[in-house]
Amino acid sequence: MNKNLQKIVLAVVGIVIVAIAARYSYYGSLVRSCIYTEEEKTVAPRFKDAKIHLFRQAAVISGPTEEYACLPLMNQFTNRIQEVQYAHHDKGDKTLIDEKSNLEFSIVRYISVTKHGITTIDSGKGPIDYLILQDQLGKFYRVAVVSLGINRDSDEYLKASTSEGEEVLSPETAFLE
Repeated sequence: MNKNLQKIVLAVVGIVIVAIAARYSYYGSLVRSCIYTEEEKTVAPRFKDAKIHLFRQAAVISGPTEEYACLPLMNQFTNRIQEVQYAHHDKGDKTLIDEKSNLEFSIVRYISVTKHGITTIDSGKGPIDYLILQDQLGKFYRVAVVSLGINRDSDEYLKASTSEGEEVLSPETAFLE
């Protein structure tokens, strides 16, 4: 093999290796084309029949989110409930709701989302846990568990009526079995 052909082969092999390494660095996988993965978990029995109510004002942000568009489960739930003071960070139509709105929710799913690859540098890999709630009209909402009370006693906005009584929901609540 002549020297020019060797250089071309080495260059092509080098480019392929760099491309594969770049893909792995970004996605955290050679086969996945999404920087996130999702895992559905089982909700604790005491929350399966619980009724969730607002006791403080919250915001519903409606519309798709680009970051989870590649996830089959999370992409289905385009309504998000957040504490009002943090709602301005999200894109979408915002509607304020409170205890007078008479919304009653049930927990229908618990989904953990994990971020992979080099993109975890800015926020960590997670997981970020979400409650998927359904109201009495059949609409679905996702709520980041971490947003259930970032500052204890001032940011909490949901409570659950379970067989064990009423409980204010917070990031420390044991939602899983």
